[in-house]
Amino acid sequence: MRVLVTGAGGFVGRALVAELTRDGGIEVRAASRSPISAHRRLTWVDSSGFGPEFDWRPSLDGVDAVVHLAGRAHVLRETSSDPEREFLAVNRDATRQLAEQSAGAGARHFVLVSTIGVHGDRSLPGKPLTEQDPLCPYDAYTRSKAEGEAVTLEVTAETATVVTILRPTMVYGPGAPGNFGRLVSLVRSGLPLPFGAIRNSRSFIARENLVSAIRCCLARPSATRGIFLLADKEDFSTPELIREIATGVGRKARLFPLHGRVLESGLRCIGRGALARRLLGSLQVDASLARNVLGWQPIGDARNAIRRAARETSA
Repeated sequence: MRVLVTGAGGFVGRALVAELTRDGGIEVRAASRSPISAHRRLTWVDSSGFGPEFDWRPSLDGVDAVVHLAGRAHVLRETSSDPEREFLAVNRDATRQLAEQSAGAGARHFVLVSTIGVHGDRSLPGKPLTEQDPLCPYDAYTRSKAEGEAVTLEVTAETATVVTILRPTMVYGPGAPGNFGRLVSLVRSGLPLPFGAIRNSRSFIARENLVSAIRCCLARPSATRGIFLLADKEDFSTPELIREIATGVGRKARLFPLHGRVLESGLRCIGRGALARRLLGSLQVDASLARNVLGWQPIGDARNAIRRAARETSA
């Protein structure tokens, strides 16, 4: 099997490429902006020009499956004068180009890794999100990912290419970017954190579990047409997550209680409303469809996985 992986140099892409190349029956074409060392089962594809006009056709010759991980994610310090346009150009228009050219080249399977954020940033108490819940994207990033899903389905509708859309929750692992890495840094700093009174529940997914879900999709393309939410089996409150991180880095979790509304108001006042939603609200996911249909089982113990990820994340 020949598999093209976009975003191969990213946090998830590196782990997926490493996993796929361990399989003697898979030949990987790893697309990234920076060079990746090639070997007998790995060919590097220079995707430094990735965008709506990028020509993937030379890299798609003879490819059986495409795993699309590349995209524009949450930007910590936005410099674009029109972020919405930038997100759409990469996550919608460039995705359309890749999906269309993949189908045209005869790729049998197209796996698009999206985000749980297309369903919104919160779940109701006791009602985990499922694939049947309506889409409710809430910012430029999640809107662009939702549109990327739509155009992928549109351009492959009349083709023989099977499309699988995966919507993972927040991905954590050693060296994880984004909120997980920031939380690890905060816990390492020893600063007291005002989350002791938070009683929420959130689903996460270990990078190794996301990789194993993608492997399950590639192994059974005919059975994986559709959309699947992905998460570990265990959910955690924000204080529980911080305690597991603290255990992993060998520190004491310094938590003190501050009323959620006060904390949320404070974060909003300093322009961190999105962070407030992720730290204070609940976002639970029911990933049973993926387990039942894909035959996927999250591996490992989530608590140990969080501790290991925190321990192996650089200070």
